[in-house]
Formats: sequence, C-alpha cells, structure tokens
Amino acid sequence: MQRKTKRARKSRAENQFVLQPLTLPATGDGYLNSGDLCRLFRTSPVTLWRWIRAKKFPAPTVLQSGSRRWSIATLRAYMRKLEGGAA
Repeated sequence: MQRKTKRARKSRAENQFVLQPLTLPATGDGYLNSGDLCRLFRTSPVTLWRWIRAKKFPAPTVLQSGSRRWSIATLRAYMRKLEGGAA
C-alpha cells in the first residue's frame, strides 16, 4: 500500500492574479481599450459603460476594424477637466 502524501496548498494570495494600476504615458498618442480604462479608473466594465451612457465619460472611437478604443489625448483632456472641476 502506498501512503498518500499531502500536497502543499497555496495560499489565496498566491493564486490570485493582481492587476497593476495603469498610468497614461506622459507623451505620445495612441489608444486604450476598455480593460485598460477599467484598470486606470479602478472600476468594472459595467460601470464604465454606465458612465458613457450617462455622458459622464467620453465615448469611444470605433476603429476601422470595428473595435472600440479611447484616444489617449481625449483621456488626458478628460482627466484635466476632472482635476479642474474637483478643485
């Protein structure tokens, strides 16, 4: 008879994937997808789309491939507006 050995269990913290916060690049232009925005603003995709529907967040640009992306320049302007309105 073989003895069953206990497997070492990983803690929950070791099993979970942690998303790092995202920051906008200081220079340059490009596009971000909804996943990037959720990390940037620390919100869920549902909340992001609610903000867009309520006109509280800029609408995405639909690219030629049909994907929806947000311009970094537009996001910078939006974030400046938020900082100015909060002060």
